[in-house]
Amino acid sequence: KSLLCDPFYMLLLWARCINVFLRSALQFWLVKYIISLGYTNKPLTTFVFAYMITCNPLLGNLIGAKLSPLFGGYSKKSSLICVLILQIAVCAAFTPAPYFEEWWKFCIFASLYQILGMANVSPIGNIMTTSLNSEQKRRNTGVMAIFNVILGSVPAPPIYGLILDLKIKNKKHLLKIKLRKLSMLNQMKNI
Repeated sequence: KSLLCDPFYMLLLWARCINVFLRSALQFWLVKYIISLGYTNKPLTTFVFAYMITCNPLLGNLIGAKLSPLFGGYSKKSSLICVLILQIAVCAAFTPAPYFEEWWKFCIFASLYQILGMANVSPIGNIMTTSLNSEQKRRNTGVMAIFNVILGSVPAPPIYGLILDLKIKNKKHLLKIKLRKLSMLNQMKNI
């Protein structure tokens, strides 16, 4: 039976690809986004970036390593349910992050996303591997790597960058409209 025809395997593979996509987008555009919010303190921005790409993923991996054994191991149904709930939490944590106007709110949600996302990476991979027969296990790592790169790492930075650039452009456009309205009001007062 082919790996790609197994719905259980594909569900977990998509969950893992979503994690990789969001993490790649966040790490690539993090500094530009913080600066776009008007926060230009370079040493602190650099520190926040370094912290978020090292400490948060490390903490997430440590949590993930302890998570599955708490639910009875990787072959138990409770581990799968935990992983799927955690994946929903990952997406929920990331969704509002790009829409915050304050950099610190963005950093809190982005950190929460990174910790939860990395906590889910190892359990997803291990559940995928334990659900396969010995023939499929040999192909599993290659299939995961190919899908993670094609659907996660490669498209994430340009797509997220486009969204970020549109947001910045829209923000500047709205500022111009506000300035025009103010100038029109001032001109009307002078009449």
